[in-house]
Amino acid sequence: MLYWVGYAAAYDRRAMKVARAVRPVAAVAQADFAVLGTEKRCTGESACRMDDEFLFQELTTSNIETFSSHDVKSPYSSLRQDYPQFDGQYEVTHHRQFLAELVAAGRLKATATMNEKVTCHDPASERIGAGHVTEAQTVAVSCPFCLTMMTDGITAKDSEVKVCDVAELMMDENG
Repeated sequence: MLYWVGYAAAYDRRAMKVARAVRPVAAVAQADFAVLGTEKRCTGESACRMDDEFLFQELTTSNIETFSSHDVKSPYSSLRQDYPQFDGQYEVTHHRQFLAELVAAGRLKATATMNEKVTCHDPASERIGAGHVTEAQTVAVSCPFCLTMMTDGITAKDSEVKVCDVAELMMDENG
């Protein structure tokens, strides 16, 4: 699996911690896992959404060439939605799904053994229905923007609730 780190982890310190949590968890599970490093470029999603077709095509073409040279299956929704028009067909898996598959295969411990209540928040891009309120001590998030907003909101309320990404919970359990 190629882990597409995304631009939030390039600029946001909190998102960097999440991205850094995925690798050791994958290593514990002995998963086939890699990142592009210096070969990674922007997906072009923002350019596409702003109708900058020229920039989007340039980034898409370059990324498809890079992916082809590495036999990539990519975990980023823009690649699933926008790249097929440029013959870029990729199996897309969110890191939350990737970790769940490793748990299901018995290669990682589930975080269900924690001694506290945990509420999971679905990423906005994957939300199916409305959420519900719980008395959780921890809110597990798997979207960098949701992570920032929930952390800010909980901090503003002076709450004792901890906000973390699913990968961080898995690292605590499997680290």
